[in-house]
Amino acid sequence: MISSRHYRLKEPNPINPFEQCELGRVKYAEILTSIIDSCADGFVLALNNKWGEGKTEFIRMWKTYLEMEDRGFQTIYFNAWEHDFNRDPLTALLSELKELKIGKEKDFKSLVKYGAKFSKALVPTVLSAILEKHIDSKTVKEAFMEISEEAAEVFEEEVNEYANKKKGLEEFKKELEAYVSKLEKKPLVFFIDELDRCNPKYAVEFLEIIKHFFSVPGIVFVLSIDKGNLINSVRGYFGSSDLDGNEYLRRFIDLEYSLPTPDLDDYVHFMFQKTGIGDFLGNDNRRLVSELSKENNQFYNLVYTFFNNSDVNFRQIEKILSHCSIILKTYSIRHYTIPNALLILLFIKFIDPNLYKLIKNNQLNFQEFLDKLFEFISPKIKKGKDIHFGNIESLLLVLYQNNISNKELNLWETFEDDEGSEKKLTVSPRLYSKKSTYEKDFEFFVQKNHEFITKGDNINLDYFITRIELMHQLQRN
Repeated sequence: MISSRHYRLKEPNPINPFEQCELGRVKYAEILTSIIDSCADGFVLALNNKWGEGKTEFIRMWKTYLEMEDRGFQTIYFNAWEHDFNRDPLTALLSELKELKIGKEKDFKSLVKYGAKFSKALVPTVLSAILEKHIDSKTVKEAFMEISEEAAEVFEEEVNEYANKKKGLEEFKKELEAYVSKLEKKPLVFFIDELDRCNPKYAVEFLEIIKHFFSVPGIVFVLSIDKGNLINSVRGYFGSSDLDGNEYLRRFIDLEYSLPTPDLDDYVHFMFQKTGIGDFLGNDNRRLVSELSKENNQFYNLVYTFFNNSDVNFRQIEKILSHCSIILKTYSIRHYTIPNALLILLFIKFIDPNLYKLIKNNQLNFQEFLDKLFEFISPKIKKGKDIHFGNIESLLLVLYQNNISNKELNLWETFEDDEGSEKKLTVSPRLYSKKSTYEKDFEFFVQKNHEFITKGDNINLDYFITRIELMHQLQRN
């Protein structure tokens, strides 16, 4: 599935990591850093926020903030979701430790020696040896009988070795503590991202490894999670929807912190930066064309207005704007993109798919189109910024007109009287705000928008719908 996560995130400024943070979150990094400074013995912190609220961007900036010379922390960033193809979380975490090159190489080899006996990668070799012994020389029935006997012997050996394994675990933890103690005063901060996206088995085993193997002084884990999703993974692993997920996670999480929900204005700015919408619409080459130069501000105002007066959450906002960004980038930098029309169509698709289907299939006459558009948009413009919705209404009408090939539907009608002929619209506008002159003004904007969108290609709603549908197909693959 395509999401905003595919975007290449800009590296934080090593001198001022939160320089580009539109959400003003440096103060939260300062608070959390003071907590780590005061708890050097090690703990697990869960950074719990919903998907789409900027956790990954925050921890990347915070990681750089901790690494600054005047703070001097050693940090590791580990994307668990990118590594859950590996069956063994212990191996994955040890490989990350190796990259730090703490102390001498022999120190790390000693740590690996103690950890090797717990690696799940060794377990299949036992069964493999048993199968190899019988596969060519016994019948299937006899083989499985003997395998069962030998498996019982292996299990008995495992029971007898339990005390040794327990001792080995303590030795591993002592070795790990000694290894990280070579860092100067500051604890090692291990950022674990996307754990809630992993398959349930890997996610639970990862938590168990953190608790049983890495709970030593000198290591702080920061789990960047959507706790609700992680609880669902835990319940899926144990096969019980009644499991108290919060109680289960308390076994592994010492502290929990949620970044305050950002102000909508800040969040929209943040998403414009994150998705690259602002960079695309504000590109210098676009600003040289008068019709394109104001698109960035106009589009931002429309986005803010729609989301400010809708029951959409930040996850939906990110999804809509991420799709919008990808579609915009299928156009050349000097191409007419008409982002207002694209946004409204995307918004309709996500919020009212039945209306989107009627529009896509050209099942509305012109007046029905305006009426439906009014029903959808009007609740979202009560607290809007300075947006000319009458102009947007006329623009969408012209785009829809260009879609329809039904000759019986006429947008204009000619009236004859003693003074000659007069051309009038056959529809009544719904969103235009200047009541006294709305009909004449609306006709003017319909004509103006018709001239605008017929420059070069004769643009219609399919100009956007084709790209939206392509995105839909990509999602399903």
